[in-house]
Amino acid sequence: MIYYHSMASCTICGKGKMAGRNIRHKHSGLWERKAPATPRVFMPNIQKRSLRNAQGKLVAIKLCTKCIKRIRNFPGWKGYSIPSYNQPSQTA
Repeated sequence: MIYYHSMASCTICGKGKMAGRNIRHKHSGLWERKAPATPRVFMPNIQKRSLRNAQGKLVAIKLCTKCIKRIRNFPGWKGYSIPSYNQPSQTA
């Protein structure tokens, strides 16, 4: 696999778009023995989220869904946590 660094990449893990092949499994005609493979790009699921960093400030960063899940399940992972809007902030 070839890795590309793009604008749509995760801030924490750096996951970006990847090049690959789209394989068509047609089992008749001329392609009976070999399925054609055309090039394609796999895009990551990048979302913009507001998180609280280690200093307690809200920071808007782009994250992949895997990093969002890690931060949700393990608060404080890589120094980030999901802000709770029901409680007053601790920095005030």
